[in-house]
Amino acid sequence: MDVEACKDAAPARSKTVHNLLVALNCGMLTLGAVGGPLLSRVYFSKGGRRK
Repeated sequence: MDVEACKDAAPARSKTVHNLLVALNCGMLTLGAVGGPLLSRVYFSKGGRRK
């Protein structure tokens, strides 16, 4: 009986964690998509040489 009670409570928390991870993933993707080109512009505006 206790196993069934645990199964009922798990999906609500699991869904919240899933939504949080999806939001975090979208934020990191946006940050990378915006930050990558900006970093390459800075790199090439300074000459783009290796040190």
